[in-house]
Amino acid sequence: MPTTENTNAPAPLILVIDNDAIYRSVLLRCLDRAGYRVAEAADGREGLQHARQQQAALVVTDIFMPEFDGLELLPQLQQLAHLRGIIALSSHVAPQENFSYLDCARELGATAVFTKPVDKEVFLAAVAAALEG
Repeated sequence: MPTTENTNAPAPLILVIDNDAIYRSVLLRCLDRAGYRVAEAADGREGLQHARQQQAALVVTDIFMPEFDGLELLPQLQQLAHLRGIIALSSHVAPQENFSYLDCARELGATAVFTKPVDKEVFLAAVAAALEG
């Protein structure tokens, strides 16, 4: 379970943004079981609105989404002072050997990057590290 400085304080809110409803549900369940408060969004536009309104401490976002993808979203999330970190996910591999969307996401401010499907323990460790950092 996540630790908080004040034991009466609520767990940090983590926003999961992914257009794949099934994978989003898996991540939400994993985070919820680990003791975090969770919120969800199906695309980047909705996610940015939720991140602003709900004061999410951490955003977990897919890179490839219709309309407003994670690479467009990352610079805008960086503007949110309350945000402690961003974790970017992708199941797509770039056709060119010398290009990585995950590396691009890291350059745009992602705290951690993962290829889907994520290893649960490694993912939760990255979540905890991002929230502490």
